[in-house]
Amino acid sequence: MKQIFLLSIISILSFIPCLAQESNSLFPIIVKGKWGFINQKGEITIEPQFDGAGKFKDGLAVASKGKMVGYINGNGRFVIQTPPEINLFGMFSEGFVPISQNNKYGYINKKGEVVILPQYIYAGNFLNGIARIRMKDGFGFINESGTLVDKAV
Repeated sequence: MKQIFLLSIISILSFIPCLAQESNSLFPIIVKGKWGFINQKGEITIEPQFDGAGKFKDGLAVASKGKMVGYINGNGRFVIQTPPEINLFGMFSEGFVPISQNNKYGYINKKGEVVILPQYIYAGNFLNGIARIRMKDGFGFINESGTLVDKAV
């Protein structure tokens, strides 16, 4: 019985940091066809003005407004604008986000710089310094400099 109680307390305590992190998050909303963001209290923090928007992660969210496409900060300002030939998808993870160009995938950093050239069939998010990728001959894992660190058979 004591073990079950102790495990329950540990589970609850390990969940608290997640709640604290979530409290600083902004959440997308749609008002009259435009996207904006609210905080956890339901207060509008970024006025609805975007044609499309995604969730915030690592302090940035993908957004589009007219011909501008890129990532916005918590103030709703575009801090990364990407050229039309680069397609964005996903959220930043560990400072990188996958991009696609000509049906090949690579990565940009938070400055909007292409840091790993589009060369993969698939590119996943970084976790603990590595990301899963797919090449012509199978799957593998790369590090933050784009070096193949493990190849799946």
